[in-house]
Amino acid sequence: AVAYFNIGSFDWRMFWLTLLGAILAHAGTNVANDYSDHVTRNDEANKLFSPFNGGSRMIQAGLMSPAKVFILSLILFAGAVYIGLYLNTQLHGAPFELSPLLWLGVAGVALGIFYSGGPLRLSYRGFGDLCVMLGFGPVMALGAHYVQTQALTPTADWNYLTVLVASVPVAILVGLILFVNGFQDYKADREVGKRTWIVRTAEGNDIAEYSRPFAIYRALLYLTFIYIVALGVAGAVNVDFSTPWVVIALIPFLLARKAISMGEEWLNKWAESDADRQQLPYELLPVNVFTIGTHFSVGLLLTLGFWIGSIV
Repeated sequence: AVAYFNIGSFDWRMFWLTLLGAILAHAGTNVANDYSDHVTRNDEANKLFSPFNGGSRMIQAGLMSPAKVFILSLILFAGAVYIGLYLNTQLHGAPFELSPLLWLGVAGVALGIFYSGGPLRLSYRGFGDLCVMLGFGPVMALGAHYVQTQALTPTADWNYLTVLVASVPVAILVGLILFVNGFQDYKADREVGKRTWIVRTAEGNDIAEYSRPFAIYRALLYLTFIYIVALGVAGAVNVDFSTPWVVIALIPFLLARKAISMGEEWLNKWAESDADRQQLPYELLPVNVFTIGTHFSVGLLLTLGFWIGSIV
């Protein structure tokens, strides 16, 4: 959408290839994470798993062996790499021709593999949220934008600033999905030494102090929508840089506010002396749902905003 906003045209063939490559990279990351969290016994230790946390449970349920999960992750990553190299060949004449697309591809695959895979295991060292934010925000957005602009205007300099700035709200919100899922993962993560920011900020003597990580969650949600306002103001000032139509992405603030409200109610229950702390993590699931809904709808509306800005 930002590429169309910038250059006024669109290559659908390149779009579908880029989308397929992104899906394969995403799937490869998730499957590799399942394998890695099995190796460290993280998913086995997690007794509070749900549709949003604790892995897919394919290994734990005996539906796939660890070896098959590992091989599947390699196949998915190989498919993503193949598409990336094919796109680089189409744009620059050779699969390994040095280009921004090649470096973005290397960065994306590295983030996917080392997110939870050895030897770095970035998510175990407190860098998981940042990896997700970079991978699903700037890396994917910049890569998709580069493919479109170079396919249609190969002789022009790549103007990446707009798409980089526009990817920030998406990056923050996808990071918050992972962050809020970590509330249910706290006990298992702490048991296996996975030092997520939930573990780092909630760690107490006997009972997790969730008020600290929730304050971070709430602040970043508010920051996201303040940022969208600033992006819209920038578009009103400079129509070549952004568009005021992106402010339609403020509508999901209603979802974000609901997530914050439900989270605050949940924190009050957690703080009660007679709280059922075995059951309470499941009662946080609506907050997970509203966080996902906020991310999804903001991304769609930012896309729509840039599309409207390109035709009016």
